[in-house]
Amino acid sequence: MPGIYEHIKFQRETSFTERRPKKGFGGISFQGNPKDHAQKLQNNINELKENVQDEISGYDERFLLKLNVADNFSPDAFESIEGVQVVSQENKEVVILFSTENALSEFERRLSTYASNGNVTRKEIIEATRSFELWSAEDRIGDVLKREGLPLIETFILDIELWNLESNQERNKMLDAFESFLKQDEIIILDKVNNSYITILRVKCTKLNYQRLLKHRDIRTIDLPPKFTLDSSLLQTDVSYLPNPIPPNKEALRVAILDSGLNANHPLLKGGMIGEARSYIDTNDVSDHTKHGTAVSGIALYGEIEESIRSKSFIANFYLLSGKILDENNEYDEKFIENQIDKAVREFHTEYGCKIFNLSIGDQRRPYAGGKVSSLTLTLDNLSHELGILFVISAGNLSNQEIKDKIEKGQSYPKYLLEDSNILEPANSINSLTVGSIAKYDKSRTAANNQNDPAYQLMAPRDSISPFRIWDRRKY
Repeated sequence: MPGIYEHIKFQRETSFTERRPKKGFGGISFQGNPKDHAQKLQNNINELKENVQDEISGYDERFLLKLNVADNFSPDAFESIEGVQVVSQENKEVVILFSTENALSEFERRLSTYASNGNVTRKEIIEATRSFELWSAEDRIGDVLKREGLPLIETFILDIELWNLESNQERNKMLDAFESFLKQDEIIILDKVNNSYITILRVKCTKLNYQRLLKHRDIRTIDLPPKFTLDSSLLQTDVSYLPNPIPPNKEALRVAILDSGLNANHPLLKGGMIGEARSYIDTNDVSDHTKHGTAVSGIALYGEIEESIRSKSFIANFYLLSGKILDENNEYDEKFIENQIDKAVREFHTEYGCKIFNLSIGDQRRPYAGGKVSSLTLTLDNLSHELGILFVISAGNLSNQEIKDKIEKGQSYPKYLLEDSNILEPANSINSLTVGSIAKYDKSRTAANNQNDPAYQLMAPRDSISPFRIWDRRKY
């Protein structure tokens, strides 16, 4: 539709045929001295054998090894050595392996042969390996925990991710052993998620517990739980001026709002607009005490609310389903929100054929900066793929106060949209529709009345990318 979305520019993508990667383990260019390289790797192995004594063993006796390898070297090559299992590829140059003692001895034997004459079976494995280490306590500390530190209270909540093993039997064996370890250490298990793509537990523990957890072989990362950000400011309109809404037709689709609940007695939600409202947290109360879920529901039903107010015409497009996943403080409870969303989606999809789910939350602790995605993002992607549904997710832009703080530090538009102001998890979900906004106004009423006051700076030009959450667009 030319002329309607002129701010959106498209360029034709140049098509190309992607090269298929060559099979095999070759392609590594090694220019070093074989003897020196073999000695370095042997020293690494000797050191890790000493350090492993300080680890808390996992569900079996294998070593967990961290290998730095040549960029883009296939980790599958290591499994040509009997007793080696690839656990994870953390990035292009870091591979995590389980290795039996016999497999490690075989690698050492090959190192010895390689050092003597430079020839050995699949020498590219040795030449691609830059170093051997253990997965350390520092490696296990999550990004948010590194940034914010432990909570300054006696007991606190942490999320513990275990290595995600492909075999269900092996993964469950690991989880059972780890839960036994937690109970032995009197660490309280609050909830868990265990499936083919993520194994994670939420626990309540002390600082002493935390120090021991950092040494456990089967832990990939330990981090603070998500902190979801919402904005509850609304368009200021007296409800007495709202006309009676027109309900959707009987064949209309169902759209589920997974949020803080909704207020069924709101004038715009009356008249059979709500097909079902359920709570998925530790309360039977499905009502909305923060107004956020109700506001999201109104926008989902009627689209441009301000235009509907101006025209005094509210025509609903479909029926609402409400799944309450946040409490009166816009916070999750001690359970994993992944489990609550999974249950809500499956129920609404099975019982009502619902295929569209709105999720207007973002983890303000985790602006996405590339690399591994969160467990919530993985959950949404897998539900979308399995059930053929669509999640509509807010981009998670900055609040007014956050923008003002950045301006006070000397940042101007669009610089404050960069760095830690990226989209928030789970807006990076690959199978979902992520929604931002366009700045409809470039100044507030107060700013318009004080145009010469330097305190009122331009936040964003009109019709440009908006740095505000959807509720703020009325003001700027």
